[in-house]
Amino acid sequence: MLSRIAIPKRLRARVSRAFYESETICRMAQVMVSETIVIRASPERVWDYTQNYSIRSAWDRAIVSAEVLGGPTPVPRVRVTLRNAGQCTYQYKLFARPRRTTLAMEDVKSWMFLGGGGSWAYDPEADGTRWTQTNTVVLRSHLAGPFLAPVVRWQLRRMTRQGMRTAKRLIEGSEGA
Repeated sequence: MLSRIAIPKRLRARVSRAFYESETICRMAQVMVSETIVIRASPERVWDYTQNYSIRSAWDRAIVSAEVLGGPTPVPRVRVTLRNAGQCTYQYKLFARPRRTTLAMEDVKSWMFLGGGGSWAYDPEADGTRWTQTNTVVLRSHLAGPFLAPVVRWQLRRMTRQGMRTAKRLIEGSEGA
């Protein structure tokens, strides 16, 4: 269509590229899940356990391995290898112990994901801590993404629930330790 309009070739290329990019963004599939669990432990204990990457793969099956990059900083960067999905760096945007974290996926090397992020909240309750995870991923394929999104959502929700239940069991089981 653009080739039929009397537009200079250079401008036509820019318009065409902008149109393609906006269409691609519109077709990308974004998947978000949010889960909450109450753990009988203080927000500090839940925070310290769930933010400790040296033991993260013990309860979070999505993480195969993790390496905290650089020295101690107010907002960590963590290089993770994801189960069946490649590697990325978690760049924390907020690291407010023991209340909340937010992060973005950067340097993504994945056949499945373009990026993503999430936030975790640790709210004190009479019986312990209400821990809420909200996780988001952006699927790589703008063509297959809409069809894969329901399966990815189911799997992400399943793994999030499973990980949170395992963390709860391990934290509550180590109460006397």
